[in-house]
Amino acid sequence: MLIPCPNCGPRAEEEFAFGGPVRELPPLDGTADAKAWHRALHGAGRAGGALPEVWYHHAGCECWVTLRRDLASHAFEKAPT
Repeated sequence: MLIPCPNCGPRAEEEFAFGGPVRELPPLDGTADAKAWHRALHGAGRAGGALPEVWYHHAGCECWVTLRRDLASHAFEKAPT
């Protein structure tokens, strides 16, 4: 699988570490309950399609990049320039 690094261009998957899906976390002020944190951390109710993910390019620019990947085809959307 080629991953489109916005800094280095397309690179092999082996150059990256998968950081997981981008998550919207509940507020950190103590007002969120355990159910809200469970949904945020474990992705309850997530549908298919393209999701934003974070990847660390350890063998290249050493940056964390956010990319959208289709869960069915594993195709990445074109990285922003």
